[in-house]
Amino acid sequence: MPIPLIVKPAAGLTVSRKEASFVGTCDILATILDLAGAGEPPEGSDGRSFAPMLAGAAVADCPECIVTEGAGLEAAMFTQRMIRKGTSKYVFNCGDLDELYDLQADPHEMTNLIRSGAHADMLADMRQTLADWMERHEDGLVRQYKRMRME
Repeated sequence: MPIPLIVKPAAGLTVSRKEASFVGTCDILATILDLAGAGEPPEGSDGRSFAPMLAGAAVADCPECIVTEGAGLEAAMFTQRMIRKGTSKYVFNCGDLDELYDLQADPHEMTNLIRSGAHADMLADMRQTLADWMERHEDGLVRQYKRMRME
């Protein structure tokens, strides 16, 4: 399910439109700093400014995927990671059945394709893309994830 980010343009930015590129909450700080002319986010911060997008310009460095994470209350058993890439969505449910969706064919995520042999290549690609993201972001769950889902 798409989760919209609604931005009310500041003075001079009056273009109203929809944008399909991925934007994360970590991008908001960089964007505010950029719009305010206050420089870059602190060293080591995730996120990039999407201010050019607000002005209607194309943004060359938009990520090809976006990841969200949820931590369990007491243990890793309830931990989740979700990755969107193109029209594919994969959810790693640490203590439960994972989820895989083709959002073009199934925009409401009604049919879990995780056990579909016809989607094995999509699943392998999404799992590898998530593992790569976890490595780059030093996700503390990466070793367990690889052991549980990639070996």
